[in-house]
Amino acid sequence: MKQLWMILVLFALGPGAASAASIYTVHVQGSTQPYICVACDLSTPIPDPKTRETLNAWKEGKAPFADSATHRGIVRSLSSGDTVALCNGCGCATYVVQEEGLWAEGTFQARRTYPASASSATSKNPSNASKATG
Repeated sequence: MKQLWMILVLFALGPGAASAASIYTVHVQGSTQPYICVACDLSTPIPDPKTRETLNAWKEGKAPFADSATHRGIVRSLSSGDTVALCNGCGCATYVVQEEGLWAEGTFQARRTYPASASSATSKNPSNASKATG
């Protein structure tokens, strides 16, 4: 009876139970902080060339994600359906690994908070500008 119960449970869970997708965030080896790719546009739903290059370098453990002493990084064996998040200064995008190892189904989430001291912009008073030229 116990064997029948286990077979029924496995049947009810289906094939997806054994292959649950994982969620990753791109970061430099030895760090828990997200890697900020300043050159990445984070285009969606398909990543732009620089974003794709960065995602592949992270997946393959290549620079800048390799250990500086050994020049080797962790090679990640991602499965179809796994989600990887990559950030730039404006927000983060998540991409899903496809069966062919391609990146697709990207979505972008903009940053919602910015430190007040981060802006170096100064406001100009338009009325003063017109007086100076007039």
